[in-house]
Amino acid sequence: EMHSKIKDSLEALAQIRDITFEINEPGFDVLVSKEPERLMNIVKSKCWLEKTIDTYRDYISPPKARISDVEDRIKQTQTASAPSNVTSVTMNHSTVTISIGDLTTQNVDAIVACSTSEYLCKAITDKAGAQVQKEYGLLKLSGAFPGTTSGGTLPCKRILFIPWSPDSRDENSIKSSLNTFIELAFAQANVDGCKSIAFPAVGCGKFNFDPLLIAKYMLDETRKQIKIQKSKMNILFILLADQQIVYDAFVKHLNQMVTIDLTVNQKIPTKQKDDHQTIGYDKKIIKIILISTNENHLMKCKQEIITLAQTYSIKSKLTNKQDMLDWSQETIYKYYEFCLKQRVIPTLDLANVTLELVGTKDAVHEAEKYFYELTSQTLKEERIQAVSRGVVWSVESIPNSDTWEQYSFKLNGIIEDAHLKKHPNVCSFNEIGTNLSS
Repeated sequence: EMHSKIKDSLEALAQIRDITFEINEPGFDVLVSKEPERLMNIVKSKCWLEKTIDTYRDYISPPKARISDVEDRIKQTQTASAPSNVTSVTMNHSTVTISIGDLTTQNVDAIVACSTSEYLCKAITDKAGAQVQKEYGLLKLSGAFPGTTSGGTLPCKRILFIPWSPDSRDENSIKSSLNTFIELAFAQANVDGCKSIAFPAVGCGKFNFDPLLIAKYMLDETRKQIKIQKSKMNILFILLADQQIVYDAFVKHLNQMVTIDLTVNQKIPTKQKDDHQTIGYDKKIIKIILISTNENHLMKCKQEIITLAQTYSIKSKLTNKQDMLDWSQETIYKYYEFCLKQRVIPTLDLANVTLELVGTKDAVHEAEKYFYELTSQTLKEERIQAVSRGVVWSVESIPNSDTWEQYSFKLNGIIEDAHLKKHPNVCSFNEIGTNLSS
């Protein structure tokens, strides 16, 4: 009988299945924290549920305002000579930096070249000069990779030629090959006594791998090697100027590492793109693990949880909001900051004059109200400017009656603006939808 019970228990354990998924619907973390019973009611008697809420720093880029003022032009002049995109963090007393630039111009102890990339190796050795070309030729002839050459005419002291080529496009193969690539580079750097090393982002060129995967596995293995080495190092990942998407992927994962690992601290969180700043905010990711002996229960509970998350947040779209074209850059930033504090994700589309808001119902409602408040404030400022110029435009209500009706402040501003720009006519609509052309 005991043998039978043990056998039954082992068979039950063998049938246990689990499923893991993530939900990033805005505001769902509030429901999970304040109303956990809603989740438990879904899985009750079907699955065991485990949940965690992770927070990481994400960035959103507001659109560029259609109008500019003197202050904007001054800021553009001041930032014209600003450095390229750079983001750094500290890991166990070492520094990891993501930067857009040229690998061959880095003033470090060693730069890393993927020895299986003929194009990259030729580009680097051509710049490094005849001596390095000769050293590299001997390495290639003997197949002695990983191998090291001098830096030649480059600012670096050494060039580490490390092989990398995944066996397939399978994610496990990519991870394994990148782990080996980073590990070999660190091992060679340690042998050569290097304290600073610069990597390219392999796999994001002709291989066309997902930059998020490349960033994740290269940075994760770098963190692991830093902990193993235990000596202070300066590690750089240098991305090409046309690899903004790759840069964003590396920065995104670096920010996630800052959140989940207490040994990783933000040091230089700067990100500049076309003189146009981004706004950072805390993004919540809910990780759900479901465990059950019944596959159907797992899939059903997963779908019901996803549906619950989707119904908890709403998407609102305001269209034909021409007034947003009068917003200054300062106003746009102000609105985005307000929305993000409300945990609402805004998308202001100036080309199509639309505003999309995603978040909980109450938060989206507050964001809509604030949009109209800022619009009203902008129109008020336009009115003050018009009055200060002493210009009030009116229309004769009945021809030859000498009875004049003053245009609204908004239309007054539109007509005055057209007049100052010497436009021959202006077309707009009044408050009741009548076409006004002059």
